[in-house]
Amino acid sequence: MSQSATAKNAGAQHLRTAPLRDRDSSVMELDSHASSKTMARARQREKTRQGFTKLSVLMAVYNEEATLGPCVQAVLAARLPRRLAREIVLVDDGSTDASWEIAQQLARENPRIRLFRQPENRGKGAALRRAIAEMTGDLAIFQDADLEYNPSDYSRLLKPILDGRAEVGFGSRFIGEERKVLYFWHTVGNKFLTLLANMLNNTNLTDLERCYKVLAADALRAILL
Repeated sequence: MSQSATAKNAGAQHLRTAPLRDRDSSVMELDSHASSKTMARARQREKTRQGFTKLSVLMAVYNEEATLGPCVQAVLAARLPRRLAREIVLVDDGSTDASWEIAQQLARENPRIRLFRQPENRGKGAALRRAIAEMTGDLAIFQDADLEYNPSDYSRLLKPILDGRAEVGFGSRFIGEERKVLYFWHTVGNKFLTLLANMLNNTNLTDLERCYKVLAADALRAILL
């Protein structure tokens, strides 16, 4: 018992009598390392704040003649932070109604709308891959043509990225001041899938099947879809 206490006291004494020069050197190294990391993060945030100039709105269209016009007008009217430029990359996925004709008319009226057409219906995923390949902006957001989600939310999604506080922005139908009423079993299924995704990826998302997703164009191109 006395030997153990003596050992502990010796250890404590050793810490107390360590050379001041060594301790100061260690503290300075830690401070220098922390300062370097802080400055690097600050430089990255500043680069992010100054780097983004154009938002590409990626829109896959299939038989949306009733909502396409109002949706495009809402996207063009949405206020964007930091005076971001915008383009709509609209891909018609072989619509059989008047969607393509409406899109052509809209594009003639506004040069910010860029049109592409699939030779046949290949599915929403293929249409979005085409839109990703054709976009010219350095930020990208997905927009459904049925206007289920409001483009006025763009600013809220973009601000954390432009401020350098986030690299990706996700919308959610289950948080926020205003929430849409959803079908009960759809909500249960969504929450179950979201729980599984969070467990697998160690995240805390609230809406796995969200529509709005904002991220840097380079990061989006790097994803294998």
